[in-house]
Amino acid sequence: MITAVLPQMLCSAVLFIVVWIVLGNYVFKPFFALLEEREERTVGDEKRAVKRREEARQLQERIDTTLFQTRLRAIEQRDVKLATARAEAQKVIDEALERAHRELRAAREEIADLKVRARKQMGGEVKALSDTFVNKLLADGTSKLVH
Repeated sequence: MITAVLPQMLCSAVLFIVVWIVLGNYVFKPFFALLEEREERTVGDEKRAVKRREEARQLQERIDTTLFQTRLRAIEQRDVKLATARAEAQKVIDEALERAHRELRAAREEIADLKVRARKQMGGEVKALSDTFVNKLLADGTSKLVH
């Protein structure tokens, strides 16, 4: 009985190996290759998406940093221009004040000169008026005294 079973077992084993090789090469290998490709696509796409998100985050950080630095430079330039404008405005104000002080001094000197001249003129006129007044008084007084 063993001898009759042995050729059947050998035939079954050979048939199993042939079926295994045929199924392995034409069914299982393509199927497993397809599964691996599918996994690579899904997992690979996820990895690429994660990588792209990280790149986008880094790019956003660079953009934010650049914007921040640009804003700082703009603020610094504005402050410099503002300081320059204030300095120029102060210079104009100082020049106007200096001119106003010079004109005020000149006006005060002119007023002082006019005052001195008026006093001199008034002094002469006062003397003339007082002489005229005294003469009139004397002239009226003598005529009244004599009358």
